[in-house]
Amino acid sequence: MALQIVATGTGRCATKSVGMLFYYAGMDAHHENAFQWGGLMPDFESKKFSHIEMESSYMAAPFLDKLPESVKIIHLIRHPFRVAESIYHGQWWHVPAMGGYNLFVHNALQSMHDYDGWDKYVHYVIGWNEMIEPHAHYRFRIDKDDPHDLLDWCGIEPVEYHWQRYNAGKREHPRLEREYIQPQLWDQIIEMCERYGYDPCE
Repeated sequence: MALQIVATGTGRCATKSVGMLFYYAGMDAHHENAFQWGGLMPDFESKKFSHIEMESSYMAAPFLDKLPESVKIIHLIRHPFRVAESIYHGQWWHVPAMGGYNLFVHNALQSMHDYDGWDKYVHYVIGWNEMIEPHAHYRFRIDKDDPHDLLDWCGIEPVEYHWQRYNAGKREHPRLEREYIQPQLWDQIIEMCERYGYDPCE
């Protein structure tokens, strides 16, 4: 098996950009090529996937405990408010084209069925990140950290690559406000912001 690195986070956390970063750094890197909405981890020994050295996919999160111990797992993080706002703005759970992903997420995170509206989006951000945390070897904040440091941690020489700086201060419309969600979810997402080194008000 060639697989060495898996990068994963919630949706809207630059999995595509991170996959391209490792591709330009010389790895056989892919974005959402292996893990799929079907809900089964691919056989990385098979001919179809045996060449993949790095996979960047938000769909990898439910399968991290099934990966070999030798695989480095990178947790991709973006300001939790920005993720919830971006997904709400795109109405992910209501767009027919996202039906497969919708089903995949609700199967992987069963508690999603208990929420609606803003609560569902915020719970997804919290639950998906917490699914990844116990398995991650490295935490990379896409809107704060230097991608060269990420490559260095992986033992890869820095590469010239136009990294899109995700603006932590950008507030997409509509904005997440305290009165939109249940009090316990508000407390949880505030705590997550602080744990990851974000100011909830930025």
